[in-house]
This record gives sequence, C-alpha cells and structure tokens, in this order.
Amino acid sequence: MHSNRQNQVQALNGQAVAMARSGQPHLAEQLWTKALELDPGAMPIRTNLARLYFQLGRFEEVLKLSQDLQPDDSFPAAFAALIGQSALRASESALALRWLTVADRLRPNEAALQLSLSEALMACGHIQRAALILEALVQSHPDAVEPQLNLALALTESGSVLKATSCYSNLLARWPQHPAVLMNAARFHLDYGDRQLARRIVDELLVLDPHSRYARLLQAELCRHNGELEEARMHWQRLLDEQPSDLQVQLPLIFTAMDRGDWPEAAGRVLSAFTATHGAFPAQLLAAWADLPPSQRALTFPQWPLEYSSLVQQQQLFHSHDPLLSQWITWLKSDPSLIDNRPGKPTVGGLQSHELLNRSDDQFSQSLLSYLSPAVEAYRHQHQDQFPFKLHENRSSLDRYSGWAVVLRPGGQQLRHTHPEAQISGVLYLSTPPKLAANASNEGSLWFSPNPLWQEPACGFTVTPRPGLLVLFPSFLPHETIPFVAEGDRICVAFNVS
Repeated sequence: MHSNRQNQVQALNGQAVAMARSGQPHLAEQLWTKALELDPGAMPIRTNLARLYFQLGRFEEVLKLSQDLQPDDSFPAAFAALIGQSALRASESALALRWLTVADRLRPNEAALQLSLSEALMACGHIQRAALILEALVQSHPDAVEPQLNLALALTESGSVLKATSCYSNLLARWPQHPAVLMNAARFHLDYGDRQLARRIVDELLVLDPHSRYARLLQAELCRHNGELEEARMHWQRLLDEQPSDLQVQLPLIFTAMDRGDWPEAAGRVLSAFTATHGAFPAQLLAAWADLPPSQRALTFPQWPLEYSSLVQQQQLFHSHDPLLSQWITWLKSDPSLIDNRPGKPTVGGLQSHELLNRSDDQFSQSLLSYLSPAVEAYRHQHQDQFPFKLHENRSSLDRYSGWAVVLRPGGQQLRHTHPEAQISGVLYLSTPPKLAANASNEGSLWFSPNPLWQEPACGFTVTPRPGLLVLFPSFLPHETIPFVAEGDRICVAFNVS
C-alpha cells in the first residue's frame, strides 16, 4: 500500500513538473496539491509547490506550507530559502530571519541568500550584523549594485551618515545612470542636507524618465524645502490631476494649505482625500484630519468627534518596582542598535533603538509581547465600534508588532509625530525621574498636542509617565513629549500594532 501511494505521488509530481514547464501553472498546482494530500511529509513536493507559489507572487501561500514546521538543517536548502524569501516579501521579518539563517547555513556564501539575510536582519533591528554581511558582499562582489545600495541604507540606519555619504558617492560614480542608485541617493541627500546635490540627481532622473512619478515627487519636495512653495504646489497639483487618489500628493497639498492658514482649503482637500480613498482610511490622512482646528473639523466632519480622553487609554500594567522592569531596562540598554539622536527619528537629546519586538528568538522580546498583546486586544475590542476603529472592521486581527526603546536624558524630547504605518500605538514606561510624577508643569509628559498653527486656543491631552504605565492610542494621533530637566533617564518601549 505504501509503495503504491509513493508511486502515485511520484507520478503526480512528474505530471505537475511537465505542466509547470509547459506554462500551465494552475494545473501544476492542482497536481502537486493532490500529491501533498497523499503524502503530507513529502518535502520535494512542498518545495516544488512553494517554488510555484513564489513565482506567482503568492507569498502567503508559500508560508502556509511551512506552518507546521520548525526551521532546522533537516530541510532542503531550496525550501528554506523559498520560505525565507516569501516571509521577507510578506513583511514577516522574524520568520524570514529564521528560515534564511537555516538556508544560509546549508548554502554558505551564496550572495543572493546573504543579501536577503541582511534585509531580514535590518528589518529585525540587527543593523550591525547586516552591515557586516553587506561589507563582505561588497568586497567579494564589487560589480554588484544591490549589496552597495543596501550597505548605504544600513549605514544610514545605524547613524553613520558620513560613511553613508561616502557610499552613495561611490555608487553615483560607479553607476551614474542606475535608476535605483539615483532615487536612493536623491532621497538620502534630500533628508540629510545636501539638497543642491539632491536637485542635480533628480534632474538626472527626469532626463532618464521625464514621466517618473517618484522623481517628480522628489522635485516637488525639493521646491518646498527651498521655499519655492507655489512651484511645489504646481508640481503636486499636476500629479494629483493625473492620479486623484495618490495620498503622497494629497497630503503635502493639505499641509501647505495649513501652513498658509487656509483652513477651508485644507479641510476641503481632506474631505476630497477621504472621498477618493477606497477601504480603510490611512493613518496619514486621519492625522491630517486631526490637525484641522476643532471648529473647522466640527464644520466639515460633524459626524466624527475627536475625544482624546476616550481614545487614549492608561493602564498600570506593572507595579513600579516590578523586577521585570529592571530586567527589560538592562536588556534594552545593552542593545547595540541604541543610537544617540537616531537620524530620521523624532528623538532629540536621547537614544532610540532599532526594532526590538520582532525577534522571536529573544526571550526578553517575547516576554514583553506576552504582556502587551492581551492589553492591546482588550483595547481593540473596547474601541471596535468607535471612530476610527470601526472603519477597519474588514481588516484581519492585529498581529504584527514593531517596537523600539527610547532613552531620554534631561532636556531631551520626542518631536511631534504620528505612526502612519500602524493602527494602534503604545508606550510602556520602564523608568522615569522620580520628580516627574509630582511636577505640576507636565515636564516629561506624553502630549497629544494641538497643531501649533491653530489660532484658536486648545491644550490637547497629556499623560504623566510613571514606571509600569502602559498607554495605548490610535496611531494617527499627533503626539510628542514635553522636555524635562529633572535628574534621571526617562526610559520606555514604544510600539506599533498593524
């Protein structure tokens, strides 16, 4: 009986291979699926089916083939690589890191695998390890552009802006007309100060492709940075006319209207953007809505009240002297990705780490998640019928966490920002200067702040931090921290759920 079943599996596999080679993937899928039903443990069949799904861009289907498996060296390298690559494309970075690590052990020094492994490491916050792999790849494959591009990104993320500048200089000298090199270099120089060079690079991009939407967006942004607001608005309006639902164009037009104090235009553009959006409203658009003055919001959106006291939830998750808090402080303070005034982030006068929570092999990360997850699920259930959460009712359950450490020193703060990539955000305070709790001036508080451009008075909403306090809120709410002068560090783990 067993031999007969194996013969059937082999026959189905041969037929499926023939179907795949003849350009009939759906028939191949049916045959491999049938073979896997006969022999669920057949790794060659799983590998072939995974390869087919991967080629079709069905990365979630690839991952389903590994749901009952734990990655180790007993699997074929091809299967481990396919799972890892698919997890990377599905933004399952912790899963990608586990499987790509196995694949790299089975097929060491394979450039494509190591490149993907470096991307997974960066997504999980292991920037230094990623940079070491990329530096080795650049040395062993000097004619490959991808390792050098990724190294420039890793150097930027690690705070080594001068080294990243040198890396981009080498890339531009070596590949002066490579679109990805030009786009990444233009964005880097726009963000980190050499905007004259950024403009020259964008001009080169537009020569290569006058219709490049990305280059035209950069062109408009450069105009805005240089104070050429009317020219920037002209570029954005042309882009909006071509693609009315493009949020990358709608948002700067909204915010430039706010900068001018033209609140009716800003509100009208917000309303148009909501109307053009299909499905759940993006956090960036909700943040723009929240940045309208209360009177304008009430006039244009009377059905949507903004109630901070209801949306911002405070919960004393731990006693202030719980030993877990001390363990987590020691853990995050030893993390090599903790960077002073991390570039591109809102932390000023303090340190901010890279990814901390997306590490399934880290006991501290997992223990922290075991406490945060139930609290988040309870918050979500409590607010599921309230704006804006009821707008997300068709989304799958929230299960992707991303977290980072923030250590603010006296005088430090976090500038006003939102979390556009998430739906729910939170912060767990691990340590605060003792004097903050008794300070009537709100020093060191988390402040859900009003738009500073408003003419009408508003105070926003503040939360006084204390060790063990968990604060949950919608990711679109603009927030910042109020600087403090009390002695001691203000240490927290901030996180997003998406």
